[in-house]
Amino acid sequence: MAIVTTSAPVRPEPPRPAGPQRPAPPRARAWARPLACRAAWWYAGFAIYAAGVAIFSGPGDDRSWGIWASFGYAAGSALEAGKGMARRRADPGAR
Repeated sequence: MAIVTTSAPVRPEPPRPAGPQRPAPPRARAWARPLACRAAWWYAGFAIYAAGVAIFSGPGDDRSWGIWASFGYAAGSALEAGKGMARRRADPGAR
């Protein structure tokens, strides 16, 4: 357990090199991911929604749609995720 006191010495800042400074590289954001990765997440979300329709709806057309759509969207998500992985393997420097 650490005890924090207000009388602890403060570390001085490290010296900065003279001359112009390079800006820090931007952090990766979720929306900056490759399109295939984002599309795979959208398809996965739709698959979950369709599975919910299939589970919670009564017998009929809605249930049939939910079953078919959940498997279709899951397949689309898998294909899009695979396409994105293949692109990253082909060009590991690209993000």
